[in-house]
Amino acid sequence: MTRNSAPHTNPDDYIFEVPPDEFVVLDFDGQFTDCEPRDEDGTHPYEERAISYIADHILQTDRSWVAGAFAAKLQLIREDPEEYGMRNGGVIVAPGLADPYLRCGSVAEMIFDQLSVFTGLTQRRTIISEIYNACYPKFTPPFRPGADHLLRHINHPNSRVRIVTNSKTDHVERRVREVCESVSNDLVHGLARKFDLDHDGSLYGWEPDFPVSFRVPGMTKREVYVRRPHYLKLVHGLLEQHDASPQRLTVAGDIWELDLAMWQQRGAHIICFENENTPSYLRTWFSTQQNAHMVTSLAELVQILRTPW
Repeated sequence: MTRNSAPHTNPDDYIFEVPPDEFVVLDFDGQFTDCEPRDEDGTHPYEERAISYIADHILQTDRSWVAGAFAAKLQLIREDPEEYGMRNGGVIVAPGLADPYLRCGSVAEMIFDQLSVFTGLTQRRTIISEIYNACYPKFTPPFRPGADHLLRHINHPNSRVRIVTNSKTDHVERRVREVCESVSNDLVHGLARKFDLDHDGSLYGWEPDFPVSFRVPGMTKREVYVRRPHYLKLVHGLLEQHDASPQRLTVAGDIWELDLAMWQQRGAHIICFENENTPSYLRTWFSTQQNAHMVTSLAELVQILRTPW
């Protein structure tokens, strides 16, 4: 089977109804698409583009040196995944192995730290965003089996399902048009700024008992930060628009820490798309949590959406 092919699926397996008081938010990358397939030579296309961009446009140095440094830093992350990740405001806000975008951003930061370049927090964030914005549009991961049927099912004006993504709206809408003739005006909401935190409560009026961070059993080296104000405001705006209760929200995504942890703390129903980089402690902890599910396919995700709370 080639990178862009998918096995036959039954359209009826992706039909579900959302009750009038409920609402569903779906992430896009890594959930509708499979971001991990490698080319025939074993390389990952996004990683290769990121290495070239860092060498040619950021460091203006030999590509082979960057490729070697990239491999070495990536091995460090694999050996100790809790120790490394994407940073914002000096703290880790997403795990470094979760997907190719986070891997490349995390490795780039480690290379810059080694070279003592782009040391300012604002400058560093700008450079990491530049790498992502330059490489992301040139990478087209294949759709997961059933993604076409699911997109067609939710792509209509009266849908109570929305796609909320960190990437730009136009890129995701282009992908939707690959399987749909047009895109409903309100289907895709981008630039969710899921990386942004609000430690001191200056950006949102958090409840007094809502934590800044917490630690999952088995996670020994760091905490998970859950005050993500811009992401919360975007989704709350959708809930108000559709007269839905925050207590009847389902959020699904492939990176628990980035997409789901805040909503889980707020009592939402969450669905995490498991992949080879999902930490074992998270799988164990999920099995003890109410209204938290791990899935390995879009068909499984829809089965959960069909099941009453």
